[in-house]
Amino acid sequence: MYSIEEMVVMSLMYSRIKKERFTVPVFNHLLLSEVFKVSLEKEMSLFDRNNIVELVGIAVDRCKERHPDMNFEKCAKELRGFLSAFNYRKAIREAKSELDTARRKKINVITYLDENYPESLKNLEIPPFVLYIIGNLPSKEVLDKSLSIIGARNLERKHGAKIAHEIGEILLDRGWYNVGGLTAGCGEYGHRASIGATGAILGQGLATPIFPLENKELAKEIIENNGFIMSELPPSIKLNPVGVVARDRLQSGLTQGIIVVETSQSSGIMRAVKYALSQEKEVIVVDMKKYEDEIENKKDIMGNIALLDSQNHLSTNVEISVEEKSKIIGISEKEDLLSLLEELERENTLEREIA
Repeated sequence: MYSIEEMVVMSLMYSRIKKERFTVPVFNHLLLSEVFKVSLEKEMSLFDRNNIVELVGIAVDRCKERHPDMNFEKCAKELRGFLSAFNYRKAIREAKSELDTARRKKINVITYLDENYPESLKNLEIPPFVLYIIGNLPSKEVLDKSLSIIGARNLERKHGAKIAHEIGEILLDRGWYNVGGLTAGCGEYGHRASIGATGAILGQGLATPIFPLENKELAKEIIENNGFIMSELPPSIKLNPVGVVARDRLQSGLTQGIIVVETSQSSGIMRAVKYALSQEKEVIVVDMKKYEDEIENKKDIMGNIALLDSQNHLSTNVEISVEEKSKIIGISEKEDLLSLLEELERENTLEREIA
């Protein structure tokens, strides 16, 4: 129904940001995604001005059903106004420029409409319009045995770095894949230990300088060893807070879940935990409490402790209820992770047999 250029146009719309008190998307991502889904269902292009009022109206109603506490009216008005004055030819030229850049940089382009688009991402509430990939995106069978090692960027080195590296090694040895974020700290140590079975999802376009710069060679090593780097943002889009936060949902969305090595209570890692819980994915948290007396800055591990506190509601940059916390799995020893992986492997085997 949509051409590849039109799908890139939608990913460009998704990528637009504005700076208010904080950096925010120009268009509400949930509403934009819902308008697209409705357009597919109704076979009505959202680029046809005659369809705009109906498509946006249906999308608003559906968003309200799922999120009755949110006000979508202002967002809908802005989206209707933009689409009504939409310069289609200019937008297609911009999309073709992004596709030319992708070809030059050897970036593969997979749209939501393509057969090889991962089903696990299609099932997200806000699936990417387009995936931009360098390297080899794993098959569904490989991703059925994948997790995401995440944690603090400025991690406590004595224990945090060692644990992240050890978890990466365990996943590699057990035949599990690690989908990280190419971040400094926990992400980097996890990637390095699982080279050969690791890939990264970035919050920036793949034609922009890798961030952090010191992980540029790591990205190259990942790709050269049958891995991948991926983004939902068009190649020219620079790193920004909106892209980084949105990226977190893709790490848990593409995998079986996340392993939190080390985090403070105010870290963005908490948003990644919230995403994974909402997706009903595994949330595995390293119990750092036993190291508490040895760690100089206690706040660096207070996120771990808070997530594993089954008695109290967590309220920081996200809200995580006691009920949600009950789904979190704590691990304190290597054997805990090995046992958990064995259990997940048995579940995967059973699911395949049933299917």
